Amino acid sequence: MAKKRRKNPKPLSTGDENIVEDQKKAEVFNKYFSSVNKAERATKKDKILLRKLKQKEKAPGVNLSLFKDCFKLSELSRAIKKLKLRKSPGPDRLYNEMLLHLGLEGKKVLLKLINKTWGTSIIPSALKTALVTPILKKVSQLKMSKATDRST
Repeated sequence: MAKKRRKNPKPLSTGDENIVEDQKKAEVFNKYFSSVNKAERATKKDKILLRKLKQKEKAPGVNLSLFKDCFKLSELSRAIKKLKLRKSPGPDRLYNEMLLHLGLEGKKVLLKLINKTWGTSIIPSALKTALVTPILKKVSQLKMSKATDRST
């Protein structure tokens, strides 16, 4: 808990004037600090590098080839092998076991869909849907009777 101020702070004096406002005080401190700071000023090379960095940050796409390359069939197979079994499917009703037993042609079609989504950055609306089923906890009879007694 912050302590209350017992009296008003003293004004800051700079030679010919007294400064009372916090914003003006901050500006005076900032000006003084920048005059005594021993850090070197930014050189032309630093300014150019900073400008290039800001341009890269504002660029709409990522320039790394890692994000431009398509996925390979071997990468898809490796990812499918890592899927956990006996898990609930999504709205598409595809179980992980089904993907695990997918044939070569099925893997190629799936890989084509993944690479198209990756390349265009457009995710099909069907893949944006999720099915959430809440699993309620069991409530004891004692708690149920208390809850019903309060509501009446």
